Amino acid sequence: MPQTAEAIIIGAGVMGASLAFHLTRAGMHNVLVVDKKGLCGGMTAKSGALVRMHYTNESEARMAFASLRYFQYWHDLIGGACGFTRTGFIMTVSPANTERLRHNVAMLQGIGVHTQVITAQELRELQPSCQVGDLVVAAYEPESGYADPRATTTAFMQQAQAQGATLQEGVMVTSLRTAGGRVVGVDTNAGPIDAPIVVVMAGPWSDQLLKTVGITFPITTQRAQIAFYQRPAALAQGHMVFIDGAIGTYFRPHGPDLTLVGVGQWQHEAPPDPDAYNEANDPDYIPAARAKAGAASLSAAREKGRDRALKSQL
Repeated sequence: MPQTAEAIIIGAGVMGASLAFHLTRAGMHNVLVVDKKGLCGGMTAKSGALVRMHYTNESEARMAFASLRYFQYWHDLIGGACGFTRTGFIMTVSPANTERLRHNVAMLQGIGVHTQVITAQELRELQPSCQVGDLVVAAYEPESGYADPRATTTAFMQQAQAQGATLQEGVMVTSLRTAGGRVVGVDTNAGPIDAPIVVVMAGPWSDQLLKTVGITFPITTQRAQIAFYQRPAALAQGHMVFIDGAIGTYFRPHGPDLTLVGVGQWQHEAPPDPDAYNEANDPDYIPAARAKAGAASLSAAREKGRDRALKSQL
């Protein structure tokens, strides 16, 4: 365990691994990444991993757009594989939000995103299995899709290590340390580590760490459930990535025969403890998520299929 570092990154998910890659590529060599569970041991592994530009916040959309070229040219820019699959992306909204969607797409086009507003009929032509009777328009991004969250994180970290970073797994940061009004390191279950730069990228654990130096970071943890469903014959060739803003669901292909469906916090519950929460699906979530996906856009998803690999995330 190094006792000093140029920078400490707390969290070895995709954000921590990406930062380690970029810091070492910029010339910083003694970068230490610590994670109590290990590489991709937290929420990243359970991510839906959508690669899309459609965000309502311009700053967030700009970051997403800047990341697209990484996924498109991953082998050349990073090395290894990230599992990016270009499927196209569709955002649907209720008729009452038609003008908001148009305004959002105009903003995205203004920063360079390849996106457009399409009619319900044009959507049906792109995805013949879609139900479009209650739609007026949708947003369409032909270059978007999804990635493999584990592969993406692993590739970032492997290259960061090749560039000089160190990954310490099973190391739990218990607090940040300050002196003279600034952070000077961390305390861990393996002893203290000094560094002039400490970056907290610990997902739902971040607020607990920041409180140790008096920083209030308003994170509200929610349990978001996802499940995988075997696609019926009508969708054997796959489908685009969808977010249905009216019904509140998203879904994307997963491999040759599955569809991942996420609903988010579909029922109210108290904020969970990220160290001890129900990682399984609620029994009634499984049919409800399938029904939402079917009602949203993929009518064929309502056909009886086999449900697999069910889990929850934060």
